Amino acid sequence: MASTMAMMADDPDRGDPIEQRRDVRVKVHCELSMRWSVAIATHDAVGHTDNVSERGAMVSFDAPVDVRRGDQVEVKFTLPGVPSPCKTLATVRWTSAVLPGVLGLEFSTALDHDATTLLRMLARDDALRAE
Repeated sequence: MASTMAMMADDPDRGDPIEQRRDVRVKVHCELSMRWSVAIATHDAVGHTDNVSERGAMVSFDAPVDVRRGDQVEVKFTLPGVPSPCKTLATVRWTSAVLPGVLGLEFSTALDHDATTLLRMLARDDALRAE
């Protein structure tokens, strides 16, 4: 069964995002810390995930964050029921012009086995509820 992922890329001709999903996204709300550098300064922000997949996440912050599409960031979050935090590098794939502080991340490294197993289980449960 093919799965999907919410990664959005800007379409320069239309100016609005196009979904390019590869993995199922699961609504999971957990705190996420993000660190990135601009010039010589390092920045930190704490937000929360709106949804997560094996390869990425949609994240919301209370205030706009100074990142752009293509920026590399470090993220750390703990999924419910997973004993250790997920730490990974990620690339900013899109930022919302309508909702400042909302952005899409693509993980550069795979999540650990426990996190991947939990996400697959939650996605399967969501699919069964939808039937």
